Parts: sequence; structure tokens; C-alpha cells
Amino acid sequence: TAPWESWLLRFGHDDWRYPTWIAAQRDSCTCEVVEGGALCQDAAGHVDWRSAQDLTWCSSRHFLLNHMPEFDLYFLPPAATVEGESMLDDNIAFALMAWHASGLEPKPPLQVAFEYLLPYATQHEARANWRQLFFAK
Repeated sequence: TAPWESWLLRFGHDDWRYPTWIAAQRDSCTCEVVEGGALCQDAAGHVDWRSAQDLTWCSSRHFLLNHMPEFDLYFLPPAATVEGESMLDDNIAFALMAWHASGLEPKPPLQVAFEYLLPYATQHEARANWRQLFFAK
């Protein structure tokens, strides 16, 4: 992938798009919310965040869909990007960019990323699409 700074070209403009490597992961991931959780798959097959080997769009989406309050499934703010369907998509994209732009070596355990990097709000916190603004600073 290109240096992380290139991911922000045209950021802040109303035509900003996810980096191609994120868009490719998003396009290969499908998730269905069913009673008791969510089922996700990508080009390699079934995805479960608990057995993930890397932080990807699909493992991130699976984690968030299985941990978010039911109300958020239907009432999240809109995306600030051209390609996102809701704040959830933007949150995943910018969390992935932060994970890959980080100079931390070794990377923290995936469990830490799922529980502390991915969540977009605490239970009673307002839902706001803040991550892209934080990333750009």
C-alpha cells in the first residue's frame, strides 16, 4: 500500500474515497444480521473475529455487529465519505488506517484492537462520526 499520508488525498472534500485496499476488503465482505448476532464472509469464506489473524474490514465488521446495541443497527449517523453507508463503515475504514499507519512494533494483540480501537462509542455516549477528524489531526 501507499504511504499512509497518501490515504488522505482529497480528505475533507465531498468526493473523498476510502483507500483502494480498504475498498477492496469492503467489497469482498458480506454480513447478515441474524437472531443472536451477525454472520460475515469474505472471499476466503466464513469470518469470525474470534479466530481472525489480522484486523480486516470483515473481521472488524463482524466484531462490531456482534457487540453493538440493537438500536445502533438501525439508527447510526450517515457516513462522511462517498462510499460509506453509515458511520459504521467510516469507523471501520479509519480504524484500519490507524492500525496500518501506527508505528507500533510489535502491534498490540488483535483482541486489544477489537476491544479498544474499533468501538465507535461507549454504551451511553452520543453517536458521532468523529474518527476521520481525529485521524486527520
